[in-house]
Amino acid sequence: MYPGYSIFSKVTRFFTIAVLFLALTSCGGGSGGGGTGFSAGGPPLELDGTWSGSLQDPTGALHTYTVTISAGVITQILIDAADQNLTGTITKESDSLYSLTLSDGTVAGFIVDAATLHAAFVDDAFNFGVVQKGAAGLPTFLVNDTGGNWVGDTVVTDFVVFAEFTSTATCVNLSCTAIGNGVISNVELSGFFSADFGLWQGIFTNDVGESGVTTVMLSPDKQFAASHACDKPGFFPNDCDFSAWVKR
Repeated sequence: MYPGYSIFSKVTRFFTIAVLFLALTSCGGGSGGGGTGFSAGGPPLELDGTWSGSLQDPTGALHTYTVTISAGVITQILIDAADQNLTGTITKESDSLYSLTLSDGTVAGFIVDAATLHAAFVDDAFNFGVVQKGAAGLPTFLVNDTGGNWVGDTVVTDFVVFAEFTSTATCVNLSCTAIGNGVISNVELSGFFSADFGLWQGIFTNDVGESGVTTVMLSPDKQFAASHACDKPGFFPNDCDFSAWVKR
């Protein structure tokens, strides 16, 4: 999607991944968001249920999305109500972060809130979206539904190592300020908006000289936001951050 190359972002993001990975393994766990670290043992039963929301595919098209998890494994995925004939395994990486491997070899990250009711997800093909456990369907979204204060986690990954840190965002109308890992970003969400799927697109600049494109998607109850910000030009996923925020 972003064919160019940002050497500054590539170096800094993979330095962040390496440092956080070493910190996690050397101290026996613990995420940047205060998690308890890599898990051992059985499948994560806390994710059991039906999660529904919106997905944006790599072409930019929008879809409804549902994933069913039972006994800690993925048993069904629906896109636009069509069964994708996929199953998957789940590994708990921290209190808020899970890695998924689907039966077709796809690898994904699943970032959940503390209540285990909402999740942001992204896979290695750049399918990106947001889901809510037990959601009945999608509402009509309003253009200013992003307004408010948001707090959660941001993940950087190469889909081999997942590393996370806490982050926040404050939005007034379509202008936001996000802070994470010591970097302050100014975001304008005045680009494309979908009232049917709860998606906003815009641009960002930050205080370390980066700029690019960003997407925000809201959960059906509008209380959780999934976001990605990618430097332009840049490579996916090297030059992207993926965030999961709860409205507070």
